[in-house]
Amino acid sequence: VNAAYGLANQINSQLLFFSSSIFQASNSQIIQSYKKNDYNRLGFLVSKSAKTAFIMYLIISMPLLIVTDEVINLWLGEVPMYCSTFVILMLLNSYIELFSSPLMLITQATGRIKKYFITISSVMILILPLSYIALKNGASPYAVLYITIIINLILLGIRLYYVSYNAHFPIAFYVKQVIIPAFAIIILGTIASHYLCMNIPTDIYRIIVAFITSPIIVILLSFLILLNKSERQNIFKNVRR
Repeated sequence: VNAAYGLANQINSQLLFFSSSIFQASNSQIIQSYKKNDYNRLGFLVSKSAKTAFIMYLIISMPLLIVTDEVINLWLGEVPMYCSTFVILMLLNSYIELFSSPLMLITQATGRIKKYFITISSVMILILPLSYIALKNGASPYAVLYITIIINLILLGIRLYYVSYNAHFPIAFYVKQVIIPAFAIIILGTIASHYLCMNIPTDIYRIIVAFITSPIIVILLSFLILLNKSERQNIFKNVRR
């Protein structure tokens, strides 16, 4: 179990490296916007960086959601027990954490971090006793990641509350314009990609089709669902140039 978990974590860490660079590029601008009390620009920057990081991460991770077993089998020659489901659950957990990253930065920029970190840490540490209780009562190893996902959803809600209270951040806008459309893309993209790949008999061809079609599906769905009118117009403008 530990070997499978470590392998899945290695895959997920490599994928997160690409999208985390987006937040690093926008961190200073987000902090400056807060210091200037420019809350409109703050909301714009957080929304844009979260959308961009999510799209980048989903483009490279969506194929793995579809052909997890095939990719691991091609890489290692066999699929270790638990590994495929661990990878899928870690990817789902990372989607949630992507939306939390800019919120954590805003809270730190406010300087009001004492109650925030006490609350976040107190909730986060619940993963340990809850996982222990679940495993002690015969739950599968997957229970640890199920609990982690639930706790991270709770933490996302707590972070949204703190940035709304301390930094006047428009959480309704963030949820409506970023989080809900993003999860709609995950669901629709997974269904569409799985449908295109499910009747392909050979593993290598299934992998090729998944890695070609899934990014295209993600880009199209993001363009239609996640990006707003001005962002789409900006893309058209740059393409014409």
